[in-house]
Amino acid sequence: MSENEIYKTIFIGESGVGKSSLIARISPRDIKFNSGIFPSTNYQMLRNNVKIPGFKRLYFDMWDTPAQNPEYLKKTLNVFMKDATVVFLVYDITSQESFERMKNRWYGEISNTNNEKVIVGIVANKSDLNEKRQVNDEDGKAFAEEKGAFFVSTSALNRNGFQDLFKNMVQRISDTICDLRENENKKEEEEENIWGEKIGKKEEEENIWGEKIGSKKKEEERVKLKSEKKKKTEGKKNSKCC
Repeated sequence: MSENEIYKTIFIGESGVGKSSLIARISPRDIKFNSGIFPSTNYQMLRNNVKIPGFKRLYFDMWDTPAQNPEYLKKTLNVFMKDATVVFLVYDITSQESFERMKNRWYGEISNTNNEKVIVGIVANKSDLNEKRQVNDEDGKAFAEEKGAFFVSTSALNRNGFQDLFKNMVQRISDTICDLRENENKKEEEEENIWGEKIGKKEEEENIWGEKIGSKKKEEERVKLKSEKKKKTEGKKNSKCC
């Protein structure tokens, strides 16, 4: 594989853990969160790309799996997994059952496929529902460490954890499959987030009041000018008083 390849990523887990919502919200189109989204009954794909600082842009297909149709998924998973680069095993932090089934069922299913080189990520979803939490992140991290996978906590509602999810994924791909690191001598004019939105430095710096200062020298000149203006104003006031 090369950095120009489109990498196949698969989201697997129990119905209702938020796989479809994660894929929708990861989209650069920022699809609004919908708690009433219908569970998938067939494989569905959304093409996307991300840019992690220090790495080349990564193009990938995100596949949602039909957890609502477990027998069909079990029959087709081996073939579907054949050319997969990354598998995200997703569970719901408010459901201990979804965590246990992720460990005892879904991890076993992907382990029984012919793709031994697939990168595995353990995704603890719905972190925004912390008050209803049934599964501690430490348990997810321990399972991930035991299986040589990476762990990330996410929320499809507020998009928390997405940067960590893709940073871990790109790092693993770069370490094990294809070197995606950018040339160290290359200097980007502006930094981007994972959706390619510019987050680099502004053309001109601003002070704490939002005033454009451009550079330290300009700020010093502005302060000096302001001080001189203040002295002149105070001098005029004093002369009137006398």
